[in-house]
Amino acid sequence: MGFFLTYRIALRALAKNKLRAGLTVLGVVIGIAAVTAMVSIGQSASSLVQGQFESIGTTVIVVFPGNQNREGVRSGLVRTLTAADSYAIGRECPSVVASTPLVGAQAHIIYGNTNYSPRDVFGVGPDYPTVGNWTLGAGTFFTERDITSAGKVCVIGHTLVAKLFQTSDPINQTIRVKNIPFKVIGVLTAKGANMVGEDQDDIRLQGSWPRQQRPAHRSEKISASYHAPAILRRAALVRR
Repeated sequence: MGFFLTYRIALRALAKNKLRAGLTVLGVVIGIAAVTAMVSIGQSASSLVQGQFESIGTTVIVVFPGNQNREGVRSGLVRTLTAADSYAIGRECPSVVASTPLVGAQAHIIYGNTNYSPRDVFGVGPDYPTVGNWTLGAGTFFTERDITSAGKVCVIGHTLVAKLFQTSDPINQTIRVKNIPFKVIGVLTAKGANMVGEDQDDIRLQGSWPRQQRPAHRSEKISASYHAPAILRRAALVRR
């Protein structure tokens, strides 16, 4: 049976069963479209999650204090971590690239006649940009000297620039936090919203307490960035 004869027989069969042929074609088209859509959605979700992890740092370890139990009931975290613990992690752990204490707070920020309350207000160490995978869009980040001298300097996110300064340059401008003046020395590069829709740029950072002063001051948590190849090499040695 030749090719052309087979082709003619197939056309006759399709012509006699137009409805069935049309439904078969429609099913194939819908199936291909569904598979293509699912693959696209999966790839988009994977890219979104990967981007979010990269924005917070893919090699970050967060150390939380222990829980307090009273009569068998968990009553919250115990503030057992200090800034000294963070510095000790960075100093004594060879695989740790950077470590920073982190203390959160709520505060209203005033500039001129504008009053705004950011989502995140943190006291951090000078290694916070490395740990949090942040870069500076303008200005500089505070140093260990700023923290030691209790310098009234801070770094803000892009949302605060829009809320407080609009089109003005925020660098070297003075804002007030609880009636304490702080000079803006840096602006973080914009990150946008995270996976749950929270604005990561709605943030203000200032130096944590100096390591020589207030040694008993508690930290809510400690974030540390580690060197992944070093960790993998150590894991390989342990397996052997």
